[in-house]
Amino acid sequence: MLFTHRGVVDDEGIIQLLDDIELKEGTHVLVTVADPDTLIALFRPGYPSKMPEERLRAELHEDAAWAHLLKHRQSQDN
Repeated sequence: MLFTHRGVVDDEGIIQLLDDIELKEGTHVLVTVADPDTLIALFRPGYPSKMPEERLRAELHEDAAWAHLLKHRQSQDN
């Protein structure tokens, strides 16, 4: 399961989480860098209602990319 938490990069380049969460040593994380305009758009009224459609479209493209890679790998295995 994925969870999203906000954070900022400090003057030393270290990511500081803004949410009060506890992470164990060795926890894997994914970091998404968002420019200010994107963040504003995410919180704009009406934007979340468009997100599922955009996510679905992105997931379909991602699925096609993975299918292509898997097909290539299967042909190498044979």
